[in-house]
Amino acid sequence: MVKKIVIALAGLLVAGVISRYYFVKKEVWVGDDAEDISFIDRRNQSRNLYEFGGKYVILSFWGSWCGPCRTSNQKLVEFYSQQDTARLKIISVGIEKTTSAWNTAIREDSLYWDEQFTPLDMFNNEIAKSYGVNETPTYFLINPAQVVISKSGNIDAIIQKFQAMN
Repeated sequence: MVKKIVIALAGLLVAGVISRYYFVKKEVWVGDDAEDISFIDRRNQSRNLYEFGGKYVILSFWGSWCGPCRTSNQKLVEFYSQQDTARLKIISVGIEKTTSAWNTAIREDSLYWDEQFTPLDMFNNEIAKSYGVNETPTYFLINPAQVVISKSGNIDAIIQKFQAMN
């Protein structure tokens, strides 16, 4: 009887692991290949993450409603203005409900790069889910081989990692 219970429990454990593997979207971790994302940029052009292969990419998840995001945007603008954009790109993903506040924040924070978009469903969009983003700000540094080399809620940590790589 005990043997049957142990076998049944082992079967349930294996079934749980298999179902998690097949039915739960994998979160991106440091060391993983970056998940490709497709988006329409600020110039209404169809873009994707993989087109920036050969460059470093900072993938920035932020919200117009998020005070720490807005403070970090100032640092990000200052840092990016000093970089060679042939070697580094920023892709900003707005975690938003409406475009009006997002557009106002972009203008107020002087976010001048075109690679920005918002899926307009807060954290319930496929991109946030695939990257495991459930808070803002969240940043990923992706290397030219499209591998995630850093993840942080602190833009200073991402900038320091980029500077250490160059």
